[in-house]
Amino acid sequence: MRCCTAAAACSLQMAALAAATTITGVTCVVPAFNASQTIDACLASLLAQRTGLPIEVIVVDDGSEDGTAVIVERWQDRFARLERSLRVLRQ
Repeated sequence: MRCCTAAAACSLQMAALAAATTITGVTCVVPAFNASQTIDACLASLLAQRTGLPIEVIVVDDGSEDGTAVIVERWQDRFARLERSLRVLRQ
């Protein structure tokens, strides 16, 4: 009987651990500065990820002078069509 009690306690602990570590979504933060030559490839790669989890991408444009933020904004519709979030924050 003792073994069954220990097994039940272990099972409850494992269930609690599983519930506490459930991932409900992923946020990717992409720092960018004058990244107009590389940001398309970065966003295409993030958009191509296949997962059952919601994905949010936040591009932090650190004062780029090459149109990086404008390029990111052009990607927002593509992300939205796949029910993914893309935001650009300008500093």
